[in-house]
Amino acid sequence: MASLFLQNRVSGLHLAVWRGMAFVLISILLLQTLYFILQAIYNLYLHPLRSFPGTKSWIVFPILRDFAQLKGQFDHKIQEFHEKYGGVVRWAPNEISFTSPQAWKDIYGHGHAELLKYFPDGARENGPARIISANAADHFRFRRAMFPAFSDKALGQQEPLIAVYVDLLVHKLRDVATSDLPTNLVQWFTPTTFDLIGDLAFGESFDGLRDTKSHDWITNIEKMMKLFPILTLVSVSPLLSKLLLFLASDKIKRSREHHFKKAEPLTMKRINNAAQRDRGDSTDHMMRSQGQKHGLSNAELVSNSDTLIVAGSETTATLLSGVTYYLLANPTTLKKATLEVRSAFQTEAEISFRAASIKLPYTLACLNEGLRIFPPIPTVLQRQCLPGGLTPIDGKPIPEKASVPS
Repeated sequence: MASLFLQNRVSGLHLAVWRGMAFVLISILLLQTLYFILQAIYNLYLHPLRSFPGTKSWIVFPILRDFAQLKGQFDHKIQEFHEKYGGVVRWAPNEISFTSPQAWKDIYGHGHAELLKYFPDGARENGPARIISANAADHFRFRRAMFPAFSDKALGQQEPLIAVYVDLLVHKLRDVATSDLPTNLVQWFTPTTFDLIGDLAFGESFDGLRDTKSHDWITNIEKMMKLFPILTLVSVSPLLSKLLLFLASDKIKRSREHHFKKAEPLTMKRINNAAQRDRGDSTDHMMRSQGQKHGLSNAELVSNSDTLIVAGSETTATLLSGVTYYLLANPTTLKKATLEVRSAFQTEAEISFRAASIKLPYTLACLNEGLRIFPPIPTVLQRQCLPGGLTPIDGKPIPEKASVPS
């Protein structure tokens, strides 16, 4: 009898515990649902951006935007929204997209207070500032230190270095052409630009093009690029943010550490190499700023040389791949560009930066059009309006902290 009583007592306690857990879970679910409903009502009808036209589904369910980005449909969807709603579209609770040239100047241009750069929490990096994420004061300082490396004079000085890799690429592609076998030009452009930027930044080549092999650093950069879409999801919700960063943070951390371990010793080796002073490459020009008010520290030289490797190699290879594809897909355009080049120069030795900029307007227009229809940057350049008032963009007052990519 006592045993039966104890069994009933234990069963009752277990039932009470399960009921208590169920009550807590249901309460959390109800509160989360209520919060979602209230948040949706606020975003649609009370938010400071409520007067701007846009798609209600993305405003209520921001995760739809992130899924579109993961599937590679984001830009196409934004274009659809602009075609439907006009030049100004609200496509997320706190984000507006503009298409006008004036909006671009107001968001990214000069002559006014710089809008704040915005990065999701998971995409922020610790360590010395770099030009793509620096605050306004550091960004101005970095620009001033780096600008001489990209002047016409500097490019003329760097031209012999660049020609080495262009000539080697042409030589390799001629061998491929005589084989009558198909080839993947992306696999040729990538090591070419990587070797070239490595030489300009670190004073030495990675020899990927020469040896016809992929450098492990390129492979790591490609892994980092593939992980980037995961970071775009961290802004969806605090819970999803923690889950995604928990699942991916180890891979992201290892990729970043591997990348930095490559960049730091190479940059310091270049800085301490007295034989390469006045070489005229990008690091040489940045080092000349040291000791001046706008000078870069060694740590900042490392971080920004690292940025040049990613921003200069992967993006250039992507642009060349896109332009090549569109030229091949449009035979009339390809024929006109080919005729222009072959009419302007009788030999390869005559081709130079200066001569190309003067004699090849149509070919340069093809490159510019390639940048427009096949931009190498895989995401929008996020900016936030300044706190403390309204920011005029294309004549429209935008509330503080609103995200305004263009």
